[in-house]
Amino acid sequence: MLKTCPELAVKLEAIKVLKSQLNQELSNLPPSGKLEDLVMLEKIKEKLGSELKDLQNEAWFGLPEFSEEYFENQYDIQRDILIENGLLKFLSTGEFGIHAIDGLEYPMPTLEQVKEGLLKNRELLKTKIKQGFVELVMVPFGLPAALLDKVYREKVVKINEKKELLATDKQRIELKDEFFTDHDTRYLEGDSEGFLFYHPQNFFEGNNPDKAKPELLATQAWQALLFKNSSEFPYTGQVVFGRKEFEIGKNPIEYLKQLQTDPQYQGEQGLTPESWLTYALSNLEQKNQIVDNYYGYHLLDCYFVIQNQLYTPGYYQAQLYWNHPATNNPNFSVRTAVKVI
Repeated sequence: MLKTCPELAVKLEAIKVLKSQLNQELSNLPPSGKLEDLVMLEKIKEKLGSELKDLQNEAWFGLPEFSEEYFENQYDIQRDILIENGLLKFLSTGEFGIHAIDGLEYPMPTLEQVKEGLLKNRELLKTKIKQGFVELVMVPFGLPAALLDKVYREKVVKINEKKELLATDKQRIELKDEFFTDHDTRYLEGDSEGFLFYHPQNFFEGNNPDKAKPELLATQAWQALLFKNSSEFPYTGQVVFGRKEFEIGKNPIEYLKQLQTDPQYQGEQGLTPESWLTYALSNLEQKNQIVDNYYGYHLLDCYFVIQNQLYTPGYYQAQLYWNHPATNNPNFSVRTAVKVI
């Protein structure tokens, strides 16, 4: 049973009343078989059915671009993508899930669990949905980041061999050698080796209580995130329902402060290699389209510590990028997502 706010509970109760009313009306109709009685029956069913659908939609989010049916389909797509790419396995419990870097099994959150996460923060998420965060991505955070990277790269190559690979502008592109140039997968092993840390409050060395992945798995082996439905980031400062898109050229320290303090970004978080790669794989599977091929993204929800130096990662094309957090890059911005669970 989904947990609901009082307002939502009232609406759900109204739905029950409508169902009872429909049943009562049907039981009062004489079984005459006359045409006028059948017409009346159809009108009653149509009227009450329409009201029932409207109430159900309002009790969900009341937004046509984010119907309950749409969301359920998004969940099914995510599950199928993870199965198709060998990331989702049958566990010993008979559930679908992952074998994480700590050697334990973690089942994929059920549809009902994800819905419950949505409705817990219904009013905030309703605003974020209006701002364009409508694409569900189920992130198997507990898997090795290097594995997600390998699966994504192999899928890019496979689609390119079929000559079906599309750029962010939806034009056919031919994969070039530089697409993977300077891609150093050693840093993706930081989640397993203990030098990649998550959920920073700042990027000042020695001033972060952040944790490595094994410490987070008990409560965060999976993430359900809402992304904006965009393969390339809108870096022009466009305003959508009171939210201004991030512009290019700032450094990670500035972006993180903006994300933490500006009310228009409430409920949003930066990305990790795991969430960026899962989003990129999802986009590739559904559209044959890569993401971020001309510009890059700082990943604000993690950092590396290498030889006692703190660095922030980013992604450009399919290359892992890293730099000092105070360094400005004129071709980089930040992509965010909204946490559901």
